[in-house]
Amino acid sequence: EGGKTVAFYQFRHLTFQEYLAAVAAVEGHYDNYIQGQSALVPLADFLVADEWKEVVPMAAVLAKKQAEPLLKQLTLLGSEIEKAFLEGGYTSVDYAWSSNFRMPAPIARLAQCLIEEAEFSVSSLNDALRLVSIFAHGCVGQENWSALCQGPFAEAIYETWWKH
Repeated sequence: EGGKTVAFYQFRHLTFQEYLAAVAAVEGHYDNYIQGQSALVPLADFLVADEWKEVVPMAAVLAKKQAEPLLKQLTLLGSEIEKAFLEGGYTSVDYAWSSNFRMPAPIARLAQCLIEEAEFSVSSLNDALRLVSIFAHGCVGQENWSALCQGPFAEAIYETWWKH
């Protein structure tokens, strides 16, 4: 700058950038933050954006019990997709025959929140498990099913999958 060398720092690794974005959302390091706002406020417009697929679950984990608004919004978005799916006369088995089936974004985020062990309320947990179990059949996404089926939600996920 002005003919002089100036130290320049950047966070080039995407994982580190995603972590910093999640911390900023949870701790309120963003413009117009109001004390007590949930992480949903800065992330609301990005919940289903592919570029934010790692940030959203990470923020849910970092937020601990304050993640509830974020988890409820993901559940609401997932329930809207479920409703359209069921109104179309599909079943999860029908949908699984698609060779490129990917779990819908809000439900994939919920699955990742389960894998990463976010703190769900009982009602949010039940809704998330139901949605994941409905859309998991035939999924060829990058979800870590092994981690989900061995983690703290394993028993609940098996019971829910048995029902659906």
